[in-house]
Amino acid sequence: MSQLKELELADANFSGPVPPQLGNLSNLHTLDLSFNDFEGMMIPKFIGSLSQLKELKLASANFSGPVPPQLGNLSNLHTLDLSFNDFEGMMIPKFIGFLSQLKELELADANISGPVPPQLGNLSNLHTLDLYGNQVVSSENLEWLSHLSSLRYLNMSWLNLSEAVNWPESLSKLTLLTELELSDCNIPDVNPRSLAFINSSTSLQLLDLSYNSLNSSIFYWIANVNSNFVHIIHLTSNNLEGPIPDVFTRMLSLVTLDLSHNQLEGGISKGFQNLCSLESLTLRANQLSENIGDSVKTLSIAENTLETLNLRDNLFWGSLPDLSRFSKLRVLYLGLYPRVSGNSLALKHYFSPGIL
Repeated sequence: MSQLKELELADANFSGPVPPQLGNLSNLHTLDLSFNDFEGMMIPKFIGSLSQLKELKLASANFSGPVPPQLGNLSNLHTLDLSFNDFEGMMIPKFIGFLSQLKELELADANISGPVPPQLGNLSNLHTLDLYGNQVVSSENLEWLSHLSSLRYLNMSWLNLSEAVNWPESLSKLTLLTELELSDCNIPDVNPRSLAFINSSTSLQLLDLSYNSLNSSIFYWIANVNSNFVHIIHLTSNNLEGPIPDVFTRMLSLVTLDLSHNQLEGGISKGFQNLCSLESLTLRANQLSENIGDSVKTLSIAENTLETLNLRDNLFWGSLPDLSRFSKLRVLYLGLYPRVSGNSLALKHYFSPGIL
């Protein structure tokens, strides 16, 4: 067993303390104890003696207490996943920022707190950083992020970023970023005067800025994103006001767009006429007031792709259009107001199955 290189015991229904004999596996490269129940024990210090480890996965294993500093000895570590444990409000250990080979750092929902240590900016090889769900973690200055030049996935949703006024400038340096999730983290509004100096990611595919209090200036930051790759944009539950600007016109790969629960006015942007890959459009709970026939006509280029259309809780008016040409439409929410003639029963023969 001393030559063992991979030990994967995830979801093996283990409980109780981790056997100390594992510390004898000096050639181990991978240790995965995720999805077990170690009954609130601390992560064993002896794991820090497994100097050949490249992957350490301890997610959802019911560990608690402080993370032992001995893990800082794992200089060959590529993957560290401590997500979904209870570290009792401890700060993110600074020693993690000196594990220079790290490529994946997963600390989601781990009950950590305090400011993000700027030492994380040393991790130039990092391509995945997930801090999701640690509601009392904060970062007043995201300058450290700009040094993570290899980063592809970043999730800081539910953190407190209310003081991080430089977040657009920091993110602009992450040119390889493909997924950005900053939902419900109180990020400040974008300063329109700084937009000319911000070149955003050239490869972004997923953008989630939902459940913040962003105003409509965020649209112009989005306009700086390279439009060739974006697939998913979530901006629900912000403070977006006024007409929908033509910032989506060149996003020919856009599949999902959610602008629901804002205060948007007018009609569906004419730029939507180019969204040939669109599968899901959610504009629910705004103040849009265009003729509903004209709105649907704007989406005609997506007749063979659109699967979900949610326009309810707006102020559309006019007659319900013929939607039978939307061959893949399966989920439809229009909402019926006195200003819209027709009813859901009249639509039923267009869809099989459908949600009206």
